[in-house]
Amino acid sequence: MFLGVQLVSIAVMLCVIVGFSGLRKLPTLSTRWYQRFLYVAVLNFILEMFSLLTLYEKLPAEWNLLSHRLFFISLVGVLHSFLLFIDIKGRNQRRYTLKELGFRSIPLILTVPVIIFGELSYHIDGMIRYSQGTMVMGISYVAMSYFIAYMVLVYKFRARMTRMEKATFVFIFAFIILTTLVQLLVPWLLLTSMSVAIMALNVFMVFENPREYADLEVEDALNKAAFLTVINEYVERKKEFYIVSMTMANSQMIKDARGYKGMLEYVEDAAIYLKKYAGTALVFHPKRDWVSLVFEDKKQYFCFMEEQRELFLQEKYNEHEAAKFFMSILKCPEYADNVDEIVKVLDYVDKIKMEITDTIFRIDETVLEEKNKLARIEALVQKAIDQDGFEVHYQPIYSNSQKAFVSSEALVRLKDTETMGYISPEIFVPIAEENGMIHELGNIVFRKVCQFVSEKKLGSYGVHYVEVNLSGAQFMDDRLNELLAECAKEYNVSPEFINLEITETASVEAASMLEYNMYRLKEHHFKFSMDDFGTGYSNLAKIAQSNFDMIKLDKSLIWPCFETATEKDARIILESSVDMILKLGKDIVAEGVETKEQVDYLTELGVEYLQGYYFSKPLPEEKYLAFMEEHR
Repeated sequence: MFLGVQLVSIAVMLCVIVGFSGLRKLPTLSTRWYQRFLYVAVLNFILEMFSLLTLYEKLPAEWNLLSHRLFFISLVGVLHSFLLFIDIKGRNQRRYTLKELGFRSIPLILTVPVIIFGELSYHIDGMIRYSQGTMVMGISYVAMSYFIAYMVLVYKFRARMTRMEKATFVFIFAFIILTTLVQLLVPWLLLTSMSVAIMALNVFMVFENPREYADLEVEDALNKAAFLTVINEYVERKKEFYIVSMTMANSQMIKDARGYKGMLEYVEDAAIYLKKYAGTALVFHPKRDWVSLVFEDKKQYFCFMEEQRELFLQEKYNEHEAAKFFMSILKCPEYADNVDEIVKVLDYVDKIKMEITDTIFRIDETVLEEKNKLARIEALVQKAIDQDGFEVHYQPIYSNSQKAFVSSEALVRLKDTETMGYISPEIFVPIAEENGMIHELGNIVFRKVCQFVSEKKLGSYGVHYVEVNLSGAQFMDDRLNELLAECAKEYNVSPEFINLEITETASVEAASMLEYNMYRLKEHHFKFSMDDFGTGYSNLAKIAQSNFDMIKLDKSLIWPCFETATEKDARIILESSVDMILKLGKDIVAEGVETKEQVDYLTELGVEYLQGYYFSKPLPEEKYLAFMEEHR
């Protein structure tokens, strides 16, 4: 009796089961079907060996027939569970309706008459013994129909598969074809169990290996891919579930102080904390400073939260050493009914985490309304980019020495003020930066300025230069100098007529790319201003080393000088800053000038340029030209 193939196959299968069982698994439908596939496969191997035993031992004929029937039933069970595994995986864990399940069970149903009415005979030639007859032939046709179904499903879902996943199925199918051909040529070799073992091993390594979901940064949590897989499974079940997350609100501060690794140590502590009270729920690490639980069992969720109202608050975990945590709760599908929406809601909470003061933060209609408002603004900005929906306003800048308005700052505005009312650039420009639209927006503004300067011959109005804002993200583009120089040349605008503004914070963040682009742009004779001085890093050494021609004082440095409570200290800071900048040989523009008292004080300090509502608000093109004509 030759049982070598069967023994090796069952050994391989047991190794896969041990490996699969010993690691954390996701509670997905495909994982459960793969688990069933493994167990039915082991049963099939055992029954195959028992059926072979009945051929070699003098056992009653009834035992022989029963053992073969059980073997064939278990074989079809293996094929059927593997079919459902592939299908569920391709359907993104979507459950079957009764009709869908019935359709997919047709090959299984066809097995019943084959098993009941099929004839079974045996080929016996010394030690070479195997079964044959209409039962064997019928099961072969059923197996063939499953194999065809496998190939159809893989082809159907090919667009959702990675290259590795496709290659895995190609290998499995090629191996099945090869073993089938060998089986036809050498019918006594019985290689069915080997094909099943190879299927199980390859699927485990590529599709169902729990190590693929292990997080590389937080040991006690599963990664983002695991998180998305699980919430997709729960969404498809169309049942209520809860996502409970612990978020570090001050992660950037911790990262700056202790480095990324130090910040992750606090996240790991939070994962351990959740794991301690999570029961059977898995801990996930969906974002760098988040750890999350997903509860489908409402009772388990309520027990967890009842416990946390005591522990999380009383033990002050939200004030864990230097890290500040809050716990957020998202109820699905009430507040988010699909995976994309869930991700967007959590992204929004992550965006506003510094503003959240609640220790336990419930995501409700108010939060969603604010999120949706930002989404509408994002859509409005994209529409404006696509359909010329921006216009540029100009705020005049006054020169003390020349007693005239010699320049202006170009400020972008949305034309559409009806859909959502007036939207400040302080709101829509950061949204454009976060969503990768700032390059297009910046190019549109620069082109409009060049076109306006050229067509209206702005120099003839006494304007010496126009200030144009650039974001830090634009300075990260190594083609920036080419784009701006080509645009200025297209409209025959001298680069000396353009003063490029970049904020103090962005100038530090852009670092080496800023220096590179400034150097290249200065070769074209563009000039530069550091905007919003006093609001960011206030890196005085950076100012001394930089190539900025002009420093713009933010209103936050100026206004406190005229408030009783802060006047004395604020004036010391402002006067020292102005003195330092002038000694460095750089011009100064004071922004936010709104009163005669401010004008006189800044003029006395030696500030050359003044900008603010005292002189004029930002004006659309025609009104700006009229203003300049009036104040020539």
